[in-house]
Amino acid sequence: VDKPVTPDPAAVFSVVDAGGRPVFGYELPALRATITPLALSATGVAVASKVYDGSTAASLASLGSVTPLAGDLVAVGGTVLASFADRNVGVGKPVVATGFELTGPDAGNYTLVPPTGLVADITPRALPVTGLVALGKVYDATAAATLSGTAAVSPLAGDAVVLAGAAVASFADRNVGVAKPVAVGGLVLAGADAGTYTLQAPAGLAADITPAVLAVSGLSAANKVYDATPAATLAGVATLAPALGTDTGALAGVASGSFADKNVGVAKPVQLGGLTLTGADAGNYTLAAPGLVASITPAPLPVAGLVAVSKVYDGGTLAALSGTPTVAPLGTDAVTLAGVATGSFADRNAGLLKPVAVSGLTLAGADAGNYRLVLPTTLVADITPRALSVSGLAALSRVYDGGTLAALTGTATVAPLGGDAVALAGAAVGSFADKNVGAAKPVAVAGLSLTGADAGNYTLQAPAGLSADITPAPLPVTG
Repeated sequence: VDKPVTPDPAAVFSVVDAGGRPVFGYELPALRATITPLALSATGVAVASKVYDGSTAASLASLGSVTPLAGDLVAVGGTVLASFADRNVGVGKPVVATGFELTGPDAGNYTLVPPTGLVADITPRALPVTGLVALGKVYDATAAATLSGTAAVSPLAGDAVVLAGAAVASFADRNVGVAKPVAVGGLVLAGADAGTYTLQAPAGLAADITPAVLAVSGLSAANKVYDATPAATLAGVATLAPALGTDTGALAGVASGSFADKNVGVAKPVQLGGLTLTGADAGNYTLAAPGLVASITPAPLPVAGLVAVSKVYDGGTLAALSGTPTVAPLGTDAVTLAGVATGSFADRNAGLLKPVAVSGLTLAGADAGNYRLVLPTTLVADITPRALSVSGLAALSRVYDGGTLAALTGTATVAPLGGDAVALAGAAVGSFADKNVGAAKPVAVAGLSLTGADAGNYTLQAPAGLSADITPAPLPVTG
């Protein structure tokens, strides 16, 4: 403003007075004038649309540009504040922006015309539903899904938004599958600020549809003796129960059964195998024969390798055994013998080929419970009578009398095992082997026998070592 002006020396000036007559010899006055800024309009100013955030704040996508006079350096800058007229969702909403400034070396020669007609959109804010979990189900021929939990939304602070309606869930299809996506519907937003949001169904919900059991009837499982396998024998004719809804199916294959394990047990569940379901909906079912049970009883496991040893009567039933007891379990079963084998006769009395029972052994090992120990039943041995010596007698020497009779002195006795009822019967009679004279001639004893309840367990043994002399008889000479 009021800037000095310097005349151009090359200019030609004509000065006249009030009457229009030329004036010469004048002096130019001091000239002054004003240069006003040139107005520039910004072009290309753009406001960024935004997702509803509960405020009127707006942001610029571009500050735009200006076109100064040739050679001038001017740009648009400043700290710009932009705002919508209100915070609500809308399309092409007016935006007021302030704070635009011109920058650059020549900015002072210009004024910026504030941009007008700025508009932008406020789009609804996605409001996700939380708090729900999809539950797995057994195939039921529908795509319906069940939810647990309570549906909730979290609008911006101060906004009046609630959920209305009831959550309804469904799988993409009705078929069996793992981690199948579950869609949720039935919910809507309500409240004064509901229009500023779009409801976002729960993301990532998934659940399983497991096969339905299609019952097979008409079969029964047979009990078996343990055989180290889980195989079960089935009887009867398999019949298929109706499928769900309009599903169709038929049986193929041959029914087989199996226990859950090979071990002994009572009323063990038997699983059905061997049969398959055919038809368009077969993949949605598993076959089962409810109630199939059977027992696995222990397998007999005989003990081998033992022999009973005969003995002389000793008043007891104990029988000696020889050999090493062994068992032969099935396959790779871990079964061993524990304990010490002990043999015993049924009674203590003497006899031939008397049965010997074995005890004292048990089964051990991981698979012992699947077996029943069978002890040897064919072992036999003899109990031979015990020799019972006669004592208490002595033989008397005599003069030759032409006979073999030997006189005895003393009382004959026997000593059976403690508690046995055995006694001597008869009268002891002694005899030399021949009638001839001799010194310390052996004397045999006869005439005695054993009697009593336990006599059969003994054999009478005549006194050993009895001897006496037969001295010559005097033979007188006559005549």
